[in-house]
Amino acid sequence: DTPVYEYEMTEHAPLPEGLRGSTVTHFSAGPPCQPFSRAGVGAGVEDSRNAIPAALAAIEELRPLVVELENVANIRKYGDVISDIFARLTSLGYHVSGYVLDAAEYGVPQRRRRFFVMGSLLGPLGAPTATVATPMTVAEAIGDTTDLDAFRTSYPHLELTRDERHRAERLDMMSGCCTLRELHGHLPARTLTASNLANKHGCMMRLRMDDGTVRRPSVMEAARLQSFPATFEFPPELISERQAWIAIGNAVPPAMAEAIARRDIEYIDSARSYFREIVMLAGDEPDLVAGVLPRLSRGTD
Repeated sequence: DTPVYEYEMTEHAPLPEGLRGSTVTHFSAGPPCQPFSRAGVGAGVEDSRNAIPAALAAIEELRPLVVELENVANIRKYGDVISDIFARLTSLGYHVSGYVLDAAEYGVPQRRRRFFVMGSLLGPLGAPTATVATPMTVAEAIGDTTDLDAFRTSYPHLELTRDERHRAERLDMMSGCCTLRELHGHLPARTLTASNLANKHGCMMRLRMDDGTVRRPSVMEAARLQSFPATFEFPPELISERQAWIAIGNAVPPAMAEAIARRDIEYIDSARSYFREIVMLAGDEPDLVAGVLPRLSRGTD
């Protein structure tokens, strides 16, 4: 029953009509990373895909209790951008902090470092506690103990030719890679991105099967490495293989998002309990808690 809107946010019109004036407790956004990624041209705020101003405008209009903005760790090199985000949120009354989190610490079988700006109207908000002590490996996620059995399942249309394999290995050497840019069963995957999954030559994200065949990961293998549940589908009649790879590579890993969301729920529930006690103590003086309590009592995440 959760409404879904297809809407292009802009700084001057950040919200669709159905959300304007809504009471919101939690706001989470992952503006496009291409303006700030090492893999891009590094245009920063001059890049037309920079949606951070739109996200900040939405926060200013909704005033949620808790906010999170996610982007590549490389965004920290754009000091003016980070300073502006912190200044804007602070001016709105948020306690603001920033953390680099690795998805592997939250049950995702992948090394994926991302920068999170976290803000709260209720007080300081720390980084979420890691949910796993030992990172999940590629083999544990898609190997022979799973329904995918990736290292023994053939997809002829995803196989690299001999020339493509040699080109990929030469590129790895020229890039100074200590290990081949393949999916190694005993380790978490390297970072999955739209560009390395959907790369034209298949050289940036490779899987070497038990018989020596080298191929791209399938859509479902990539999705599992991004921690999408096994029940999640990418219907081929609705989305092409390349479009699916791009969507998966651009996604915030669901397991990581869930860990953060659960922390936020506990944080807000704790605040609700605290403010209920204030209401009881306030007695006939409701103005003491007016402003924050209505959003703690109800709201949309």
